[in-house]
Amino acid sequence: MTETPRQIAKRVLPGWKVVKTSKAPKAVGRADVSTPSLNALRKAYGLEPTKIKEGFASASAADADTEFVVMEPPSDDDHVGRKVVVVSNGKAVAVQG
Repeated sequence: MTETPRQIAKRVLPGWKVVKTSKAPKAVGRADVSTPSLNALRKAYGLEPTKIKEGFASASAADADTEFVVMEPPSDDDHVGRKVVVVSNGKAVAVQG
């Protein structure tokens, strides 16, 4: 059985209480600038083509279901303050602070 983002956050910060969860916004936007392709640069500078596959794979997080889990410390640690746990693809990928 897969863990929910709440369960994952509780495992990362034991004893802390979940305050709220929210879906992370998709980080997708159009490019504000563009660069010439490598082939165009090679042609401009008189370089030979390579046999290396070019281009980049899409970022793994682009299609991920990511959630922010806001956690509150145990009552004896209330001076610490709240923290956010970022859960993506069933794993805690970041903890604030």
